[in-house]
Amino acid sequence: MSSSSILSATTAMRSFWQHYRFKDCQLETKFKDRYQQLVVRAAQVWCLFQILGQILSVVVWLSRSFEAGYYWSHMPLVLIALICVASVTFAPKYATEIISVAAVLAVMSQGFSVHLLTSAIIHDAEANSLKNVFEVLKATNLTAADELQQYVGRKTAASITDGQCALSFPQVLVLAYVGFSKSTSLALILMPLVFGIVLWASPLVPNDVALSRGIVCLICTIFFAKLCARHSLLSRCSFYSERSFETALKVAVQASRKADSILNHKLKNNMADAVGDIDMFIEDVEKVGNVNPQLVVQLKQAGASLRRGMKSCRHRQVYLQLVVNNYKPSLQPVHLQKFAMELTTGRHVRLFAEDVLVMIDPVLCELILDNLISNAFAHGHPINPNVEFRAMLRPMMTAEEDRRQNNYAPGETGSSDPIVLDGKGPCSSQQIMRLTLLVSNAKNPARPEVTEDYVKDVVSGKAVKGPSTSAMSDHIGLQHSFMAADTLGMTLSLKQRAQRVTAKLEGDVIMTHAGTAVRQSAEADLQAWPENLKIYCIDDSAPARRLLFHNLTKWAATPNVRTYGQNEGEAVRFIEDTVNDADIAILDQHLEYGGEANILGTDLVAELVARRFEGLICMRSANVADEDVRAYWAAGAHCVFGKDMLMKDMIQQMKREYLHRGCMTTPALPPCLADSLSSEALQYVASSSLDTADNIAVLEC
Repeated sequence: MSSSSILSATTAMRSFWQHYRFKDCQLETKFKDRYQQLVVRAAQVWCLFQILGQILSVVVWLSRSFEAGYYWSHMPLVLIALICVASVTFAPKYATEIISVAAVLAVMSQGFSVHLLTSAIIHDAEANSLKNVFEVLKATNLTAADELQQYVGRKTAASITDGQCALSFPQVLVLAYVGFSKSTSLALILMPLVFGIVLWASPLVPNDVALSRGIVCLICTIFFAKLCARHSLLSRCSFYSERSFETALKVAVQASRKADSILNHKLKNNMADAVGDIDMFIEDVEKVGNVNPQLVVQLKQAGASLRRGMKSCRHRQVYLQLVVNNYKPSLQPVHLQKFAMELTTGRHVRLFAEDVLVMIDPVLCELILDNLISNAFAHGHPINPNVEFRAMLRPMMTAEEDRRQNNYAPGETGSSDPIVLDGKGPCSSQQIMRLTLLVSNAKNPARPEVTEDYVKDVVSGKAVKGPSTSAMSDHIGLQHSFMAADTLGMTLSLKQRAQRVTAKLEGDVIMTHAGTAVRQSAEADLQAWPENLKIYCIDDSAPARRLLFHNLTKWAATPNVRTYGQNEGEAVRFIEDTVNDADIAILDQHLEYGGEANILGTDLVAELVARRFEGLICMRSANVADEDVRAYWAAGAHCVFGKDMLMKDMIQQMKREYLHRGCMTTPALPPCLADSLSSEALQYVASSSLDTADNIAVLEC
């Protein structure tokens, strides 16, 4: 660890005399909690070492006929180790204090062992190994016998004391590992003192031996105390650096998310303003006439690209969940023909799509098909790619028909299993259809043939780049498409036949048969739309206000359109005018005027509801993710529109919702549906002319 890291960490810790504890009590608690298990493990290993060491010592010398005191001298340390291991196991919170007490008691036990072992070995020398020598000297020269006995006793005591000093090192080492604290500091001070006092009290250990060994133990203890303090300091510095890094990382992630959210919001608003200006410019140009049609087409293509970009921004969270395999498909009622037209708007694509309502996940389907259409233009014939998009439905095949068509082996099945929604069981077979989406284009003669092996390499990221392939191309679009198809439980294939390359997305879906009839009925109902309604709008964007005014006066058949939002003061006037006079209110969510002068549309909606505004409340915002739409509904909005929606479509849906509310109150969404549908489904149910009960019955709430 670098000195700068240690220096920065020590600023958060107390002094050496306060054992380097963190100044922040919460941080100190987290440090202890983290290293508590390590201390317990160290104590358990130390206890096991002591028990095995004492048992081995007894077994080795079991063949010698030592007096009982020799064997009993090992028992106290075994007993201390057993009590210690039981205590730290059942009371890990006090592991440091327990091991400190155990270390002091172990050293005290070793001091008593010196006395007992010395007595046993001297007695063994007189009775066995030096028996004849002592008998001869006692019979001939008592003085020599006494001198020999003192010499043997001194050497024995010194040798045993040295051995016990060496065996006390594990006690000091375990304290150094446990760390620098009040209990370990006190234990390190007491250990040499207790050992020296016990030796001094023994009549068999010479005073000079007790004093010299006590001093050696004290010096060694001081060294290990320094090691203990250093180890504790480094452990705490490492913990502090890790926590600081984690905190900094969390802050960076949160800041990145916030910045991403801000950038996403600004980007969608700017694109919405740009689309609005383009639409208004095209209308003005078409009125004037005598303009190059190709220029108008190009502007329409630019507007369509901007709308697709806004949708991609809206679905960024879905894409994040997809790449980490955490996305769950959300089936929604989708008008297949309209869905296909929106995908191909602004592109030279021949389109064939059936006019039906199907239950699909529009976000992932759009991701897949948008990538396939983009690839068809990017990698197809450079002059005339001749791109074609087909969306077809046919009755679901039986298992036998599926096997025959796809050449499955006997017993093997394809993707014809019944669809299960919300765990309620399979739907009726009459509702399940096989959806086939085909994107084909003319082959680029300069590119290699599309084979099955090539597609596998592309999906796995191993495809070799050819001479005409961009060095920056990593085929990530196709990889994400296959990933999304797998998430949906659909099959995606890419094949080449003759001079055409065809991508096919196929899977089983639920078709709503009543879709066309109900839509025709809803279009007839729009004839009852009253003219000259008062529609008041608030938005902080000048282009958005111009766009709303222009299109509402044109498509809503009313000159009574007012726009607010030029400054924060207009929010108050908007509330008063709307409550007193308006039939319909349209609000943006984020009204930003710099500094702290920012107003939320949901706050204005809540105020309208509180003041009993009886008209239609619409939210029109660039932020229409799932959580955003739920917040709008919770505040009291009746319908939600994204700024990427075509103004004509938005106004048509607004009309339907207004007429629907004129004859009955807005039906509340069932709780299971409100929790499961995504923002697009909530918008669809809120603003569609289809009867809510008919439209969502297939979801079996």
